[in-house]
Amino acid sequence: MPDDDDHVRRPPADEYLAWATLGDGLRVAARFQHPDDAGALVAGFDHLSESSLVRRFLTSKDHLTTADLDQLVGSVDQVDHVALMLFWRRREHDVLIGEGRFIRLPSAPQDAEVAVTIADEAQGMGAARFLTRLLADLALERGVVRFVADLLPYNEAARRLVCSVGEVEEDYIEDATRHLAVRILPSAPTA
Repeated sequence: MPDDDDHVRRPPADEYLAWATLGDGLRVAARFQHPDDAGALVAGFDHLSESSLVRRFLTSKDHLTTADLDQLVGSVDQVDHVALMLFWRRREHDVLIGEGRFIRLPSAPQDAEVAVTIADEAQGMGAARFLTRLLADLALERGVVRFVADLLPYNEAARRLVCSVGEVEEDYIEDATRHLAVRILPSAPTA
């Protein structure tokens, strides 16, 4: 797990929206992204493999540009652009292991583009599914009823992830990109 100064902080417990224990016992917590999280996002970017970067940005990328950071941080209003940070909860500090967001489409305000990125070391443990479900619930609260995503055609894990929160309405490949639209279903009630 990444554990450098830019990835760590100990926010007050009341900042967190939800907690979970993932498949291998990893304890995580999610909170809304803050304007001062730009440094953590840049540091987290440096911990992603080339294949993770290509799956997330649909192209090779070796650093986050000023325009990328403006999109990832500057335009977040937690209504039309909702962004969450996912932390590995440790005794002495928390370590950023992922981020996820949805951005409402101006041309179709009930639709939002969704994206989730998890540090390579935490992939395959359920972190992305946890974060995507939180985003889906927040989307429904804000009047977004459908997630859309453009994916690499071979990125079956991302396809399954987006599909996990609802019913597939569109799924087709055009111009070497998979276009996916999923109607969000509410979370199952917990007992």
